[in-house]
Amino acid sequence: MSIRSLQDESVSDRLRKAQVAQIFFVLPFLLLISVFFRYQVLHTSEYQLHSEENRLRRIELPPPRGLILDRNGAVLAENIPSYSLEIYPLPVDSMTILLHRLAPLLDLDPEQQDQLAEDFSRHRNTPLKVSGNIDQKTLAVVEEHRNELPNIHLRSDMKRHYVLGEAVAHVLGYVGEINDREMEQDRYKDYSMGSLIGRSGIEAQYEPALHGRQGIKFVEVDARGRELGPFQDRPPLLPEPGRDLQLTIDSRLQQAMASIMDTVAIGAMVAMDPNSGEILAMVSRPSFDPNNLSAGISGRELRQLLFHPNKPFLNRTIQGVYPPGSTFKVFTAMVGAELGYIHPDYSGLEAVCRGGLQYGRRFFKCWEPRGHGRVNIFSAIVLSCDTFFYQLGIKIGLDKFCEIGRQSGIFDKTGIDLPNEEHGLIPDESWYNRTHGKGNWGPGNVLNLSIGQGEISMTPLEIASLYAAVATGGRRYRPHLVRGDIQQFRLPDLMFQRENIRMLMDPLSGVINDESRGTARGSRLWGHELHMGGKTGTAQNPHGEAHSLFVGIYPMEAPEIVVSIVIEFGGHGSAAARLVRDLVLEYIRLKEMDNPKALAATAPATSTAPETPAAASGPDKPSAAPETVAAPAAATVTDSLNTGTR
Repeated sequence: MSIRSLQDESVSDRLRKAQVAQIFFVLPFLLLISVFFRYQVLHTSEYQLHSEENRLRRIELPPPRGLILDRNGAVLAENIPSYSLEIYPLPVDSMTILLHRLAPLLDLDPEQQDQLAEDFSRHRNTPLKVSGNIDQKTLAVVEEHRNELPNIHLRSDMKRHYVLGEAVAHVLGYVGEINDREMEQDRYKDYSMGSLIGRSGIEAQYEPALHGRQGIKFVEVDARGRELGPFQDRPPLLPEPGRDLQLTIDSRLQQAMASIMDTVAIGAMVAMDPNSGEILAMVSRPSFDPNNLSAGISGRELRQLLFHPNKPFLNRTIQGVYPPGSTFKVFTAMVGAELGYIHPDYSGLEAVCRGGLQYGRRFFKCWEPRGHGRVNIFSAIVLSCDTFFYQLGIKIGLDKFCEIGRQSGIFDKTGIDLPNEEHGLIPDESWYNRTHGKGNWGPGNVLNLSIGQGEISMTPLEIASLYAAVATGGRRYRPHLVRGDIQQFRLPDLMFQRENIRMLMDPLSGVINDESRGTARGSRLWGHELHMGGKTGTAQNPHGEAHSLFVGIYPMEAPEIVVSIVIEFGGHGSAAARLVRDLVLEYIRLKEMDNPKALAATAPATSTAPETPAAASGPDKPSAAPETVAAPAAATVTDSLNTGTR
């Protein structure tokens, strides 16, 4: 091989080596450029966001909850400043160590630490709320140790405060933190862990309106998670406060009712305006303090309330169902009048009460063992004579009685704007067959139903609604707690003719104002020109002493307020009547205070008692002997303990 050819081969080899070297140098460079291009150009926004997230912290701003006001503008539920402590997401081990450090500062027991760790494991990407409602002393201690506690945040918060406390518990309800199950529901899709939601009462019923919309702000943090200040490039989104609600409740009357009901261990009272359906006051006993629940109580304390034998969370005005006892006799009277057995002038059916009525093989007792003598519909209501209503019930008949009861709608839910309302019961043939078995009941059951006993039941609010319709001559309104246009609460009139309803007003007045015969004559409003009327009731109770009931109407001359009360194990209805009288006297006092010129309702009367409705109407004079009632050969009655009610 020539020297020239060797030189050409050497040059060619060097060129190949140079080209290979170029490839080894250029390819990594091109790869590096492509990576830079990908990160700096194609995904710049994504990695910029990651970068910002490392130095920015998103803080959710809870919206101020709407205020709840009474009918006069007095605040019932408000928001007061509070602080809560949150931990932003950390590795599990770091979170465990941090909780251990916080435990002595926040007085966290091991059970609470375990629960917080479990909450964090389910929501690792959201802040963990460790404690709410932190007092000033604890707040100062936490701030003192701030540098030793990475990723903590002290959030300025608002705590719900109920001005009247226990007195409004069953009306307003209370708020609590949202839980995992609720977070999955569509209606809470805009909520975050730690948000407060209504748990009962008005707070729960009007949650969407009261809650508002939460806001967001961004703060800059250092590498250790410590806050440096607000991030100027991202302005905060301010929260939208919830809507204020004005209730129909009069806070002064509500407080008075609560004080009156403090003498009752278990029971309920409700007052409403029959001319609009507005609830003026509502109290259930026993009760609870919603402020304790709003501030946060331990699981043990909550379980004690939930499983207390007297059920303090139960709103007995709308969830307690009771035999209405003799308060139901007005309904039996209206049915009898509608079918023509009694008349608006109190003529028609009469009875001789000798302490009860023999029907088949049963003797149905009247509450008065000595009997009431000759009675018509007027005196039967004033005296609360069971024997008269037994006979009226027999004439009406079980099927007709139950059919009219169902059609009337008085056993349906009233539709009040509170959650979890219950409704009463009037049985029918299918109900009796399911409950007692076919052939184990008979037409004699109507005797118990006619005096509000046996299988019949109503809530205190349903009873009040019935009497509100009586007070207005048949006009009906849906009971409600949030104020609005009266027309939206108008219901169909009571299904009875007006004269058959109005005939009840005089005997209901006589229950209180007939000094010698009225079953609630001890509750008369002495010294007042206008009169209160009403009806006592004593509901038999298989678990102990009878329940005491009363429904009051004031004034009988032009009704403005209807008050219904049930006292569990309270005995005779006259005990309940005295508490209603006390509330009506407070209503009169408040009315006079608000309008000193309207003294007609409270003007002192002479010491001489005004003529009673019984004397004025003269319904009790002797008349022809009442028609007798033939007893069927065999009638099976399920309630063998009936002793009559008043």
